[in-house]
Amino acid sequence: MNVFIVESPLQLLNAMEAKQYFQLPTETCTLLLNNGENPNSMKQMLNLTDNSEWYNVEKVGFGSGKISWLTRIFGMKRQIRSYEKIDKIFIGDFRSDAIQCFINSFLQSDLFVLDDGTATLKIYNNLTNPNRVKKITGLKAFFKNLMRKLLGIGNISKKMSKREMTFFTSYNLEPMKNIRIIKNNYTFLKKQQENKSKVDNLFFLGSPLTEKRIIKTRQEYLNLLKKVLQHYDSTKEFFYVPHRTENDDFLYEIENLGFRILKLDIPIEFYLVKSYEIPNHVSSFYSTALGNLKSLFDDTVEIDSFMIDESILNTNNREEIKKIYDYYSKIINVYKV
Repeated sequence: MNVFIVESPLQLLNAMEAKQYFQLPTETCTLLLNNGENPNSMKQMLNLTDNSEWYNVEKVGFGSGKISWLTRIFGMKRQIRSYEKIDKIFIGDFRSDAIQCFINSFLQSDLFVLDDGTATLKIYNNLTNPNRVKKITGLKAFFKNLMRKLLGIGNISKKMSKREMTFFTSYNLEPMKNIRIIKNNYTFLKKQQENKSKVDNLFFLGSPLTEKRIIKTRQEYLNLLKKVLQHYDSTKEFFYVPHRTENDDFLYEIENLGFRILKLDIPIEFYLVKSYEIPNHVSSFYSTALGNLKSLFDDTVEIDSFMIDESILNTNNREEIKKIYDYYSKIINVYKV
């Protein structure tokens, strides 16, 4: 049996790609949809899931906040009792305590890490430079670590630094000790493309930068978007594709800048592959979809990233975001705003 554990639409898209790449029969593949903090994630995953492509599909956990965390842990413990042996385990983000609970119970299984957006770069850097990972301290961290020990999750960093794993990734990463790299070229997704016509539109992929406190205020975000609009020919039609975790209350202010709001229930990669029309430009401040779309469409669609000045970025995020832009500069257009 092979088990895929995902908790975001992008992870699910990559799970589907991995299933095809490794030519795994449907009757050997179980899909576990891990309940996340944002209800839109589960909604989009269910929209994307074709039950006929999996032997079994189950949701793990419910609720939000601490309730969601606990129900995911107990849900995974119930799943663990369902298996005597697993050949391959595919996971979206091993930083998830619920996923750790599962994979640490099957140490002999082959472990594969699926792309989880630009977080993949952070995960890879943390594994290859474990001494640079900041330790979280304080009372909250103490109680969380105590709960993790009581629930039998153990120390993530120690176990993962010793375990062999394979990254199935669209990023150009180098193999390291205990880490194999298999390039995900989205071969399966490319095969589903229809004949397309290009239209003179811009799709801008939104980011929850204020929600995650990466920048301080909504007004700063709006000012950045104004600069993006000034970069392009005003005859274009501008579409703003919000991230599933963006605040809906903020979208009307973005619309007032001149964008049309395009809300999707599936990943943008899947939407454009299935669409008969594609925009001639896709851009964002940063989004893993930029690299994925470059892989899918090559030079058919112009892919742009707009670099945010580090002076308005939260100091805790600056180094990580700089690495993302450094990577982008090798594969797509990068402009300063």
